[in-house]
Parts: sequence; C-alpha cells; structure tokens
Amino acid sequence: MSSTGNSRKARYWGWGYEDIVYDRATTEHALKALVQEFRLSDLPTKTTAIDIGQHAVPESKLQRDFIDRWSNKGLSVDKAQRVIHTVGKSYRDLVRIRAGKIDRYPDGVLFLQDERDLQFLFEDASLFGITLIPFGGGSGVVGGTECVGPSDKPILVISLRKLNKLLSLDEISRTATFQPGILGPELEAALHERGYTLGHFPQSFEFSTLGGWVATRSAGQNSTKYGRIDKLVVSLKAQTPRGAMETRAVPASAAGPSLKEIWVGSEGIYGILTEITVKIAPLPQTQRFVGAFFNDFGVGVHAVRKMIQAGLHPSILRLSDPTETALFRKMQPMSGWKEAAFSLWLRVKKAGSAPSLLLLTTEGNREESLRQESLIRESLQKNGAAVLSKGLSEKIGMKWLQNRFALPYLRDDFMDHSFFIDTLETAALWSGLERLHGRMGAGFQEREKKTGEKVTVGCHLSHAYADGASLYFTLIAVQRKNEELRQWDEIKKLATDTIMENGGTVSHHHGVGYDHRPWMKQEKTELGIQVLRQIKSQLDPDRLLNPEKTI
Repeated sequence: MSSTGNSRKARYWGWGYEDIVYDRATTEHALKALVQEFRLSDLPTKTTAIDIGQHAVPESKLQRDFIDRWSNKGLSVDKAQRVIHTVGKSYRDLVRIRAGKIDRYPDGVLFLQDERDLQFLFEDASLFGITLIPFGGGSGVVGGTECVGPSDKPILVISLRKLNKLLSLDEISRTATFQPGILGPELEAALHERGYTLGHFPQSFEFSTLGGWVATRSAGQNSTKYGRIDKLVVSLKAQTPRGAMETRAVPASAAGPSLKEIWVGSEGIYGILTEITVKIAPLPQTQRFVGAFFNDFGVGVHAVRKMIQAGLHPSILRLSDPTETALFRKMQPMSGWKEAAFSLWLRVKKAGSAPSLLLLTTEGNREESLRQESLIRESLQKNGAAVLSKGLSEKIGMKWLQNRFALPYLRDDFMDHSFFIDTLETAALWSGLERLHGRMGAGFQEREKKTGEKVTVGCHLSHAYADGASLYFTLIAVQRKNEELRQWDEIKKLATDTIMENGGTVSHHHGVGYDHRPWMKQEKTELGIQVLRQIKSQLDPDRLLNPEKTI
C-alpha cells in the first residue's frame, strides 16, 4: 500500500483515501490471476465512478424552520455531504454509488457537536416528522445506514464524529471512557500515551468508530485474545427519545437481565450512545508469529480446536481453507520467502491434498508470549501441522500485518475491472463447523452446474472459542453487466440461506442492518422479534430512529 501524494480526500465511491493505492505489482498479479481463474480472454476494461457532482441529489425536504434552528449546530444540506453519508461500504453500496443509482439520499447531515442537543433533536424530529439515522465512520457493510423510512418524511443523518474524546482513564480498574465518535486510530493513540490498548482491530479500524463497534457487536482481528467488543464494554450511556439511560459500571451483576446487552448490537434503533466505558490492557511488549500448513482443512480445524480448548489463546488466528490459500498464492508474486514457505508444504504434502495455511500470533509480555509460542508450536505439530520456521513465520506475519487494513483497497481495484467481490461471516459450534464450510462450497458448485456462473468461494477460520469459531467467506465472480444488484441478491441469498440451514449465525461481527434483516426471524424467532420491537416502542414510540433495520 502506498500514498500518491499529500491529499487526504476520502473516496466517496470506495474505501479509504484517494491518495492511497494498493501495491501495484500485487494488484496486477492478482488481476491476471482472476483472468485465469474465470477463463477470460482478457482483463475487463477499467471503469470509473461518476463524479460526486453528477449524482442527481434532490433539494432537501427538511423544513425551513428546522434548518434555521439547527444551522448553527452542525447541520449541513450540502449535496456532496448528503452523497457521502448516503450508504456504507458494502459491495452493494459501492455498485450503486459508483453508478449514481441511489434510490434515496438523506435530506441533511447533522454533525452533532454536543450530546446535550440530542433531547432537543428528538423533540424537533417528532415535531417536524423527521427520520433519524445515526452515522459513525460509515464503514458498515450490511446496510446499517441505508436511507429507508416513510417516504413522506425527510431523512436526517446524525454524524457522531465530533464526539471523539477520551473522557477518563482508570488505571486501577483498567477501564477507559470515551465518546462514541472516536475512530480506531484516535482511540489507540490516546491509550498508547498511557501505555494501554483496547486490543480491538477490525479490518475497518482506520475508518470505524467505537460507537459503531458497540452498535454492531464488532469483533477485531485480535479478539481471540482480547475478546469481542461485547466482552470489552463495561458500561454505557445513551440518549433516547424517552430520555437518558445509563448502565452501572461494575465488573459483574446478578441484578436481573442486562440492560447493557440491549444496547450492544442495537444499531441505533433505540437511541444514540453518548459514552462508552471499556476494559483496557497493557500494551504488549512483543508479538510472535507462527505459520503452518495442513494437508487438509479439517485437520487444521481439529488442530485449532485442540489448541484453543487446551487454554492457548493466540491474539490473531487465521486458518485459510485450500481455496483461499490457493488464491493467496496465485495473487501474489512468488519469490524469496513466499516460495520458500510453500516449498515446505510441497515437501510434506500427501497425494491429492491441497494446503491450508495457518497464521497466528502471540503477544503480551516477553516471557508469556514466548511460552505461548512454544506451547502452540508443540500443539500444532502434535495435531498434523507442518510448522514453518520462526524466520519464515515472521516474514509471512509481518507482510500480513502490513496489509491487514489495506485489502478493501484491492477490492476497489477488482470492482474497477468488473469483478464481483463480497464477504460474509458466521460462527458455528465446532461439531458443525466443517459441515457448514462444506455445504457453502457445494452449494455454489451446484449453482454453477445449473446456471453456468462460476463463483469462487474462499474461507478462513478466525475468532476461535472453546465451543466454536467464526468462518469468514470471500466470494468472487465476474460481474453480470446491468444485473449487478440482481447477481448480488442471488449470491447473498444462497450464502445466507446455507448458513442458516447449517447451524450458523446470520452475523458474527458485521451486524444486521438492512441486508440481514430478512433472516432475523430465523435467528431470533417470531416471539424474540416481538420482544425487541416492544423495547423499541418503549424507547422510540414515534419510530424516529433507523427504521427498517435489524428487526
């Protein structure tokens, strides 16, 4: 990944900043690999997004009295800002915004500057009949900020980015309290100054907020060690149309059902988070990498399970299946240490087998990290792994670490050349994990036989627990011109139906939003959905907040 200049202008049509580009040699190699993968005669012609000014943004429907009241409190009806805050960063979002095919734009964006204004905002929204959509970093990939709601009501996006401060840090209890709009790098910088970390690093880390993480029950790449965000939240405050709510900052409680859990994963349908207290940990002194190959994905799954259930907790853990491992090899120039790593597998492979690559890290104080690394290497070798040397492990690990937040830039390059690429994730118990993985691949193979359309399905296991793990799928195909959204609907439905029919959850860490809502009755049951709707009716009786999301 490299910068082409000093500009920090955001890509409204893609990921991150316009001046950042993915490594060109790797991009060219990857695109050639896709041409071969899909047996194309040549690389599809590059396309570009329309200019932001070409979007047919209608005049704002916000009433003049409302605009006058809020114009000096951060309200903007600028058309460019309305485009930027229209959608998130999913494949479906980017297909539409690149082509200017947006059904509905927000009528304004309020850059909230003071949480004390929220109660007045709710009152005015009820008075003027305005739909409100909370907005953090805008990196969501399941339609959480989709502009939907009653057609006769204007839509106002509430940006929380200006609420981005560290409010307090308790070194005795190892907790810190933040405002919700703080971005990942801002949060970690504030903690690093005091020698701490939250340890939460989703791929969207650079462009997502703490409030967004909490609202979507996020997991980060280091969550096998530090825990998902729901395990890190100690307490929170929120403002609802019915008033303020606050949960007690205690390590544990038996005082009835947890109100905190209602808010973690609420996705802005009940109210707006204003303060979040989280657990923090000392900055790790060292980080150690372990790389290994397995001749069979199932053997790798077994080895990871045995390791986790033995009480070993790596920080980062990624076991790629043969398809993802092959894509990694095909899409990167193979020379030097990369070729040396794969040559190890070639020496130990069995006839007919395909490699599954495992990469993990241990981190913490030096003594504990080294101890964990030694025990992990021993456990992996005992359970069928060909473990890479420490030198090769470190080179693979450092390369992955260097690019850990950059892959969405490569997705932009793929979309530029008319490739479909989307991701989705789930979690299942160990006893059903391999069945779910197998059915996903088989389902798309069966579809290819019927339709002739090839979809390459890669997967990696991550976020491992004593009772199960997450599977993260990447799906790649050639775009069907002028049918991009229909193609996405078909692929998304098959993949999600497969997950639900094979014991998985509709989302392990991306949330529900608008895209996953059709499967929520299967996830929560009809009665469960009614309970959640009753909570919304109590906290947001006028249905002001983020309608048609989640439930």
